[in-house]
Amino acid sequence: MLCYHDGQEVCIGDEVDFDGTSATVFAIIETKEQMHRHGFDESAVGFQTKQYGEVYQSTLDPGWDESVVLLKRA
Repeated sequence: MLCYHDGQEVCIGDEVDFDGTSATVFAIIETKEQMHRHGFDESAVGFQTKQYGEVYQSTLDPGWDESVVLLKRA
């Protein structure tokens, strides 16, 4: 289970602040099958943003805890 810095579970449809940009979670990639299907070597979350389109953030990135803040639950 992937969680935000405050311990709440990441859910599809959550509205977040992604490093200063408004975004919506559209993908949660955490199983080996999901990682293989998306071409990742580690867990990640996909965000839909107006400014950048689809953006993926590794949950192993040291900035994950500070760069993603839950604003509104799906």
